[in-house]
Amino acid sequence: MVSKRESNGDPPPTPEHGQTPDPPDQPEPTGPARVEELLEALRDQQHTLEIEIRHGKASLGSRESRQTAVNKQLNDLKKAAGELGKSRGDAGAQLAAADTALQAAKPFVEQLDGEITDWVRAGLTAIDQEIDDAAAAAGQESAKLDQLTAERDRLKLGLPVKQARYDRAGATLTGLPTALKAEGAVLKAHLGDLASAVAAGQAQRALVFYEEASQSRQRLGKLHDPAREAQYVTDLQDAENELTDATDALAAAELTVADQRLAVTGRAAHLKKLQDDRVAGVKRLESEAPAASPASGG
Repeated sequence: MVSKRESNGDPPPTPEHGQTPDPPDQPEPTGPARVEELLEALRDQQHTLEIEIRHGKASLGSRESRQTAVNKQLNDLKKAAGELGKSRGDAGAQLAAADTALQAAKPFVEQLDGEITDWVRAGLTAIDQEIDDAAAAAGQESAKLDQLTAERDRLKLGLPVKQARYDRAGATLTGLPTALKAEGAVLKAHLGDLASAVAAGQAQRALVFYEEASQSRQRLGKLHDPAREAQYVTDLQDAENELTDATDALAAAELTVADQRLAVTGRAAHLKKLQDDRVAGVKRLESEAPAASPASGG
């Protein structure tokens, strides 16, 4: 049976000489697992993109843009791959040194009373759990900010459409007097030409102006119809209501985004404080004793 201390964070026992420890069960990787492998995959991807661009298999602009992004990622990963070689070696040496030191110190710390051991471990767990909870809360606030910002941007994009409709409706209504005058002038001219042709006995010419005057009269009649004016008024009111609603919604979204930014800032500040205070919290566990339980307090 595994002892309590061995199941509470102690290092695993050192394998016997010549024995290779069994690796933990892990899922089969579905893609590159190391930077070098990712680097090779990106090189292949870059080569494919170059071929597709050369042969015009896809939109040149989008493919060239993607190629630029891949080139940047390649350059960044080349630098990271060089640094990782040394970092992996250093980390491996640190892990080996840690295993040796922990195994050497284990008999010494096991001399402590079990209550103190449990209290220290619980204290460390509580400190890190509080930091983890704060980090999760900060992440949730940030995700909510992204969502609210996307909704704000959607409203912002739709506002010019509402504004354009309102402007068109306003121009149509305010331009009605001018349209009436202009069509009236056209009709008057056609009627004058029609009268002249009739007086001169020019039947064919009179027919032309008769048709012209008839069409102009129809257009003027539609413009003069009270229902047309009422429709223009309704269109303007509807457009104004839509624009007002969209403007109010955008203003409300802007305020919501601003409030959420404050919430994100507050969560981030709280998380940073917990992270900064962690050293002091751990320091207290080095010397403080667990509080006496009511049963043992006399």
